[in-house]
Amino acid sequence: MRTAKFCRIEEICVTLRSEKMKSLFVILIVLLTAVGPVAANPDSIRREATDSVRFTPGQLIVPGALITVGALGVGVKPFRQARIWVNNEIGVHNCSPADDIIRYLPLAGYLTLDFAGVRARRPFMDRLVAGATGAIIATALCGGLKLCVNEARPGGAGRSSFPSGHTTTAFLGAELLRLDYGPLVGAGGYLAASTVGAMRILNGRHWLNDVLAGAGIGILSARAAMWLLPFNRRWLGLNRRRGEAAVVVPAFSPADGSAMMTVALIL
Repeated sequence: MRTAKFCRIEEICVTLRSEKMKSLFVILIVLLTAVGPVAANPDSIRREATDSVRFTPGQLIVPGALITVGALGVGVKPFRQARIWVNNEIGVHNCSPADDIIRYLPLAGYLTLDFAGVRARRPFMDRLVAGATGAIIATALCGGLKLCVNEARPGGAGRSSFPSGHTTTAFLGAELLRLDYGPLVGAGGYLAASTVGAMRILNGRHWLNDVLAGAGIGILSARAAMWLLPFNRRWLGLNRRRGEAAVVVPAFSPADGSAMMTVALIL
């Protein structure tokens, strides 16, 4: 009889100071509590990924075009004038702060939809590794460009406008959804990601070109994560493992706003 061995247990302790972050963490606890017992079931993640997304130059066309058009809006006068005209026509509406939450929905769906009965092409550990890799790449690209470009936001509220980090996160999750769950589920992810991009403009937080570049970076990061997945599987030793699972046990204290999350990888 095969026995499960706890290879690694990580504890993450954070203090949540804002009411918005406390609310988000409560939502996360409810979500993880719902899917945690399923994630611990080896039968639900018994599949091994036999396919991978191989790099082809054609996969760079769409994200490259989006990033290029976005960059032109920073340094080329006609494109700068065009973005100002678009934002002026749309106006600032401050419609909702919901984009702070919606940007994470595609990524959350990518990790958890399989537990709800929507069959994914890859097991949970592969999706977790790909999601983490994509997030690291997206954060590095987006954060690095923000520091280097130092573009002013609409209305002058800060100088971290280009590219849009919210849009990058949303499109990262949308493309991962498409790659793992197919075009139908992916279309839902892209709808949510497009909504985030539109809300960033409506809320007066970004120019149109910021959103376009963020979408391109998100898509590129997701594809790069899939290109790197076979190497990461070998590096982490996942090719030699069977029946791997992850158990997430979150805890939250309303008294002082502290939170703890224990992640156990069962291999």
